[in-house]
Amino acid sequence: MTEDTAQILLETLVRRELLPADKLSEVQEKVQSGVDVRLAVVDSGLVDDEVFTALQAEILGLPYVDLRDKIIQREVLTIIPESTARGHLIIAYEQTESVLRVAMVDSSDRQIVEFVHKKVDLPVEVALASVSGVHQVLSSYQQSLKTELSDVVNEELRNVIAVNNESDLSRVADDLPIVRITQAVLKHAIAEGASDIHIEPTETEVIIRYRVDGILRDVLVLPRVVLAGLVARIKVLASLKIDEHRLPQDGRFKFEEKEYK
Repeated sequence: MTEDTAQILLETLVRRELLPADKLSEVQEKVQSGVDVRLAVVDSGLVDDEVFTALQAEILGLPYVDLRDKIIQREVLTIIPESTARGHLIIAYEQTESVLRVAMVDSSDRQIVEFVHKKVDLPVEVALASVSGVHQVLSSYQQSLKTELSDVVNEELRNVIAVNNESDLSRVADDLPIVRITQAVLKHAIAEGASDIHIEPTETEVIIRYRVDGILRDVLVLPRVVLAGLVARIKVLASLKIDEHRLPQDGRFKFEEKEYK
C-alpha cells in the first residue's frame, strides 16, 4: 500500500468514526516510521480487521470478500497449493466456467496472480480479504488434504494384493493401488511440510506418521496388508534391494509436486 493510500485510509477511518480522532497522529507517526498501516491500526486493536479490509478495498476500487463464513469447495481451494497460499496469503474461493475468483491480502502481488492464471487458463478476479479471514481458510487445508488422502487410500485398499511370498514383492511394488497409495502419502507429506515420514507396523495395522516442525504426529492408519507393498514400492523408488530385510540400506529418490513458491 502506498503512503498516499495509507493516509487516505486513515483519514477515512477517522471521518467515519471507525478510528478515534485522538489516535490519528500516533498512528501516522508509526506509519511514517515504516510500520505497515494494517499493523498500526488492526494489530493494535484500534480497528477490526474486516472493517479495515473492506475500507481498503473500497479505496483501491477492488471487491471485498469476507472469508469467515465462506463455504469453499475442496477442488477450488486446492487449485492453489497450501504452501503457495500460505506464502502469498491468497485463497481460491470460487470458480465458474469463465473466471476464477481469488482473495488476497496484498493485491499488488501480480506475480502470483499470473501464476494462478496460467495454471487454470482462466481470467483471475482478485478480491481483498482480511489477514484473519485468509488464515482461517488456511487452517482448513489440512482437513481438506487429509480427506483427499483418505479418499485415495480407501478407494485403492480394496484392490491391494496380499503378499504371500518373496516372489510377489516385485509385482506388488508396481501394482497400481500400491503406487497410488504411496504417491498420496508422499504428496500429503510435501503439502504438510514434513521433514520425515515414519512407517510403523504393528500386529494388525500400519501407522503413518509425519514429523512437522520437529513434532512427530499420527496421520494415517492402514491395514497390515499394505505394509509389504508400501515398503517394496519405496525400495523400488530408492533403488534398494527388495528382498533385503535384515541389513540397513541407504537409498534416495526424487518426488516432485509441482507448485509455485
